Amino acid sequence: MNRVTWVFTGLALVAPVSSISAEVIILDNDDGSPGYVETGSWATSGSVGYDGGTYRYATAGGSSTATWSATLASTTQYEVAVWYVPGTNRATSTRYVVQTASGPQSVDIDQSGGGNWTSLGLFDFSAGPATVQLQAASSSGGSVVIADAVRFSEGGPPPPTPPELLLTETVSPGVVHTRWRIEGPTICDVVEFDLTSPEYHLEMGWAHQSRNYNTVGREPLTTMVSRYDSPGHDVVAAINCAFFDLGGPTDSIGGGTIATDGNLDGIPSLSGHNDVFATLESGDTWVRRPSPAGFGGYTADLLWESAATTPIGHLNYDNIDGEVIVYTPIWGASTLSTTQAVEVIVEDVNWPIRAEKTVEGTITQVRTGAQSVNSAIPADGLVIRGCPGAEAGVLANAVVGQTVAVRVDLGPSILNSTSVITHGAGHLVSDYAQVTGSGWTQYGFWDELHPRTVIASDGSRHWFVTFDGRNAPTTIGADFQMMSDFLRHTLGVRDAINLDGGGSTTLVINGALANVPSGAPVGTQRAIANAIMLVRESRTSSLPMSDDCPSSGRTLPFEDKFSTNPVVAFAPPAPGGDGYALEVLDPTGGYETVSLGGADDSDYTIEADVYCDLRPGVASDGFERAGIFARDDGNAAFDSANHGGGNCYALTFDSDTGRVQAMVIVDGVETDFMELYPLTLSSDGWHTFRIETVGKSIRYYLDGSILVDTQDTTHRRGRVGLAYHEYFSTNSNAQGGHFDNLLFEANGTVPCELTALRSE
Repeated sequence: MNRVTWVFTGLALVAPVSSISAEVIILDNDDGSPGYVETGSWATSGSVGYDGGTYRYATAGGSSTATWSATLASTTQYEVAVWYVPGTNRATSTRYVVQTASGPQSVDIDQSGGGNWTSLGLFDFSAGPATVQLQAASSSGGSVVIADAVRFSEGGPPPPTPPELLLTETVSPGVVHTRWRIEGPTICDVVEFDLTSPEYHLEMGWAHQSRNYNTVGREPLTTMVSRYDSPGHDVVAAINCAFFDLGGPTDSIGGGTIATDGNLDGIPSLSGHNDVFATLESGDTWVRRPSPAGFGGYTADLLWESAATTPIGHLNYDNIDGEVIVYTPIWGASTLSTTQAVEVIVEDVNWPIRAEKTVEGTITQVRTGAQSVNSAIPADGLVIRGCPGAEAGVLANAVVGQTVAVRVDLGPSILNSTSVITHGAGHLVSDYAQVTGSGWTQYGFWDELHPRTVIASDGSRHWFVTFDGRNAPTTIGADFQMMSDFLRHTLGVRDAINLDGGGSTTLVINGALANVPSGAPVGTQRAIANAIMLVRESRTSSLPMSDDCPSSGRTLPFEDKFSTNPVVAFAPPAPGGDGYALEVLDPTGGYETVSLGGADDSDYTIEADVYCDLRPGVASDGFERAGIFARDDGNAAFDSANHGGGNCYALTFDSDTGRVQAMVIVDGVETDFMELYPLTLSSDGWHTFRIETVGKSIRYYLDGSILVDTQDTTHRRGRVGLAYHEYFSTNSNAQGGHFDNLLFEANGTVPCELTALRSE
């Protein structure tokens, strides 16, 4: 018998003070008589029980009993809890009889689930002897009952034992690794980092750098990381990530990893393991359990030049007869198909594939018969496979030389701005609170002790967390409650989901194994399919860049927000132009941007000629806005409150009033630095817009004349771009923004009087 006196002040666990102490007595089968006594036929399990010891089992329905006896110090209420190891053969109705001050009270527990400490209730006791008896004869619903430990806790459950900090180390600037021992005992490793630092970002990794693990094979995390780690691309830390099927189709459980580097590499699951963790380009997170059907009615389609639409069954997946599947380079060098069907080769794709974006490319080959097997995937393109039974719809629309588009809508608009998306199984913490109800209980393993892997966040702060297990008595793993308690009370996370665990749970730091996986022998890594990696990498642009938008098309590597934005013939031509301009317009309405540059770009100039078209004739229906932006957070949302919200500096023109605004935009909310002295243009024409950023100095220019010279630290770095937003009630009034002669250059061209500000 273990008698423990706890003292709880409401703030922390402190040294015992007898006047406010609470008695806790733990009785274990390993202690033997008089605290634990058996009758009938019991056997000892070979598995680990409470505190790394043994546990006993007997036949359910038989005559065996197990009795735990304590001597209580006080006449008061005690909570009684039992510890057992759950299993599928356990009795679903296991009878415990508690001898209370008012007589025996029976409680039935389902031992096929639960485990750890499971409360029987709060009971009145008199000081002196108290017993709890497990009665096999009154138990049913399984083949065995389990006898392990019983706990009497004065006044209610005892406060959890505070986690013990075992290790703290900085593994990269701003990245800290800690190791903890939590009550169980369970060893927990934590890597904490902040994605507001532009040198860090998250990426997905795959075995052999291919999402097709079913063919290329799985591999240990240390090996996987070594394939991605290279000079200038430092993998600081990595954990195993999405669930995968040990023997079935690729990522068949839950859809697995969905996006990396802002590019969709899979289509989400509609059921099963579909808790979702997404990191936005800005570094913030979106964590949710889509309900009731995955992402809320997502669609994935091919849009042919003929105006026909063909549903996409999967993205980067094994062949499924009757479906159309799209393969991108992350799948591998080729489709690896083995049956004849039809495979369409598409090149010159305007990457990345994002939610709500129409991603276009040109059809260069339509392969049928023997040629339709194992087609090479172009480095700049994709392959559309009409699997057996789905060939006709593809062949009817695929014409060499024509364009075809891929469009995936995931439901929540914010997912357009994501950098990384992955599935998990168990939303542990939501908005700092513990998730309740079916968010946990739908998973049969929620209350079982296993090794676990978690990704958690609080805005841009992130944590990789592993809980080691299956290595008693050193570490026994964790259930959802244990994880939630540690994540909320010790780390203070806002959101967290449970990733693949068990034998997959692995943490690698700077290329070395950092936890103790539960393989055989203990410490052996399981070969896994995928990982999520913290990468340290300088993401700055090589400047200068320029684009005069020739008739042959744009020359810079712009990223389109929603659709392909072409170079079109335009009159009047821009000064020194050739009669062509870049047209920025989302045909479906709303706003559109084209952006470029790196997340760590900070001191630079962005300049472009912008056609300012006054349109008083349609002002009663709304207006359209065109402009340039700088130091964007990566969401490229301009002045919109959607898709993560616009965060940037912008110089804009409005068509209804002719007003020019020099803005700072925060989460889509605009502040005009010229609000007290507004500027309006009185006629149509081309104008040169320019924004210079050096340290905290922000300058806005129109046609070479300075409009605003201000000091502002809202946005310290980020990408540049061209933007258009239509605010019409009638969508057909939207004409788009027209731009020419883009210049993006380093701060060496900023006037010399500003150079002293660079250090700020």
